[in-house]
Amino acid sequence: EHLKKVDILIFAIQDLGCKTYTYIWTMAECMKAAGRLKIPMIILDMPSIHGLSAPDGPLRQEKFKSFIGLYPTPYTYDATEGELARYLKHAEKIDCKLYIIPMHNYRRGMTYRETGLKFRQLSPNIPDLNSALGYWVTGPLGELGLFNIGLKMGVSFQIIGAPWLNGRQMA
Repeated sequence: EHLKKVDILIFAIQDLGCKTYTYIWTMAECMKAAGRLKIPMIILDMPSIHGLSAPDGPLRQEKFKSFIGLYPTPYTYDATEGELARYLKHAEKIDCKLYIIPMHNYRRGMTYRETGLKFRQLSPNIPDLNSALGYWVTGPLGELGLFNIGLKMGVSFQIIGAPWLNGRQMA
């Protein structure tokens, strides 16, 4: 309903390269909606936070499908948002008119720091690049409710703590 008067849909949101960070699933849902309404969709490709190397983690099984795993991707994927959109369009048969604006001076494997771009806060819990870098590892632990992962302490996703942890053993 909200898109009926829209002529073109542009997606320009930095992703973390991890399936539990839901911006990519928002992108996929926008692609599906744009396709249904015959609205062209443009994706402004963004650099990978960690640098593209190799996917890691098992593919999401169908029984665990949710908005933190809408399509079967590994936990971390070795694709920019534009590459992932192109993959989803074909693999999941998302019928939309898709245009991807590529990045200039970006090469596979380049980390966000290596781009020289200024990091912009992605969400209240991802205020800086260090939080973005720690999300892959500590994010899932925080969802368990057993660990402190630094949220609301100024070190979001940068620490793992619990009263019952033995720091020496963990180190």
